[in-house]
Amino acid sequence: MMRTVLASASPRRRDILKAMGVNFDILAIPHEEKTGTNVPEKMVEELARQKGEICFAHLGENGYDPKDTFLIAADTVVAFGDRILGKPKDREEARAMLRALSGKTHHVLTGLYLRYGDRTVLVHDRADVQFAPLGDGEIEHYLDCGEYADKAGSYGIQGRAGIFVRKIDGDYQNVVGLPCRKFYEETVKLLGFWPY
Repeated sequence: MMRTVLASASPRRRDILKAMGVNFDILAIPHEEKTGTNVPEKMVEELARQKGEICFAHLGENGYDPKDTFLIAADTVVAFGDRILGKPKDREEARAMLRALSGKTHHVLTGLYLRYGDRTVLVHDRADVQFAPLGDGEIEHYLDCGEYADKAGSYGIQGRAGIFVRKIDGDYQNVVGLPCRKFYEETVKLLGFWPY
């Protein structure tokens, strides 16, 4: 019987999969994320592939049959102009990111790596997010809540920062961390059916 494993500790990805009716276990293997590119599309795919392959290599020792485990890995980045906005190192960096995004459109990309046995899929999805102009008071109020700390681009759209968003072109769930439709379509392609 096929088992499903999510190679991510992200509570946001976990919640998205649960909402889709996916039954899964979590097996997140700590590793150093490295990529040789600054091209957002290539970067998210490479980071998702790394997560997935490291997890796949540890399936057996964690009680999973690698031949009968459906593995899901994903990674999300925020791109603004020619910059990749990762998780801020402190409040000052978060403030600078939010000021840069204020009143402008940025891109959120999620790489998706799926594996079943020897078959793999590596794709990405992109959503364009337009922020309303943000006043300094709005930014400081948001920073006070601390939500920015572990979020790429210094914000979580599913939280208090949702009020910053004027428009989204693309899958909202992609901005949260896992593109639902893309995941569904690629799962069906890989497995030949939707197993959930």
